[in-house]
Amino acid sequence: CGGLSVANASEPVLVLGAAGGAGSMAVSLLASQGYKVVASSRRAESLRTYLEDLGAHDVIGALESNSRPLQNQKWSAVLDCAGSPALGTALSQLRYQGAAACIGVAGAATLEASL
Repeated sequence: CGGLSVANASEPVLVLGAAGGAGSMAVSLLASQGYKVVASSRRAESLRTYLEDLGAHDVIGALESNSRPLQNQKWSAVLDCAGSPALGTALSQLRYQGAAACIGVAGAATLEASL
């Protein structure tokens, strides 16, 4: 997270797999640096309080797969800590000149996206 450079820290940064070990650490570190963190997890409802206590501004469920190559630009940065199929969807929602990093492949070792 130390290399992440987003011009405006108030713009949302999406953390996929936020409830796992690396994801929860990312949520905590990004929030402590002033980033507006959106935590995504398949267990969003049961872990909402935990993720908010780590500093998440918002907690959402897992992103649905979407075949559209471009969607509404939502995220200044995306950090995938799970290797989830949602990465393709998150990339299609990445803002122009946004940053993305993938640090895990527990969920899937493939990327389905149209670039």
